[in-house]
Amino acid sequence: MVRYSLLFIFALVGLASGSLVSGASLLTPLSLALLLIGSLLLWRREGSSFRGLGFHPSSRWPLQLLGAMAIGAGIVALFSLTLAWSGALSLAARDGLDERLPQLLLQVFILTALVAVSEELIFRGVYFQKLRLSFHFWIGVIGSTALWALIHLPAMAGDGVPLGGILLGLLTFLGFGVFLSLAMVIAGGSLWVPIGIHYGYNLAFSALGAFYSVEIVGQPIITGYPGWAPETGAVGALVWLGLAFLLGIRGGALIQTGRAESRPGVSEEL
Repeated sequence: MVRYSLLFIFALVGLASGSLVSGASLLTPLSLALLLIGSLLLWRREGSSFRGLGFHPSSRWPLQLLGAMAIGAGIVALFSLTLAWSGALSLAARDGLDERLPQLLLQVFILTALVAVSEELIFRGVYFQKLRLSFHFWIGVIGSTALWALIHLPAMAGDGVPLGGILLGLLTFLGFGVFLSLAMVIAGGSLWVPIGIHYGYNLAFSALGAFYSVEIVGQPIITGYPGWAPETGAVGALVWLGLAFLLGIRGGALIQTGRAESRPGVSEEL
């Protein structure tokens, strides 16, 4: 576990440099790639199979992925409706989309997929599995989620989010990550489920911002700060913590089963 910790710290320093130091922006994708490749190599060198990350052989995985994407997009709709109902959200169609359509499609569909798949492989795949195998189920859930939340810290600070918003952002990502971890366990350990939820969530928000001019008004501590709304506001924290709590209650028995049976192929062969 020490090697995983050192790798994470090294990557976090790179992410911080990429977000906070002028001219070092390339360190952000490079650091994420290093964390992804390094984590997978460490996982494999210990004799664990890639299948043990949560890619169990099943003909149902396309349906799991699509259903999970619908859940992620639905949560974005929940946020949008909540903000619109309170009068804090307004949308206006953007002009000149035809000229920028190829770039927008690349950003909306491809880049969001790369981020979602990479982060889920790292945190719900490797770190969640490693921590719960080495220590305890809930240490795996909270520990991997806390690491995932910290990965977002440099970007929030680099975008000028004040301390209160950063703390709410970390709390939001904590709830989000717990939700993803529990969803994976309830789905029988399938990593396709958190990948789908994460991708659907990012895809819906990315499409919303690409094709519409989004204006959020009101107190940022409630609705979130520019570029990080609603994650850095009370709305984001309450919604994700609430969803994580409800999922934990709804799937309590299955989660207990997952704790007993979830021993991802440490000695499985590819």
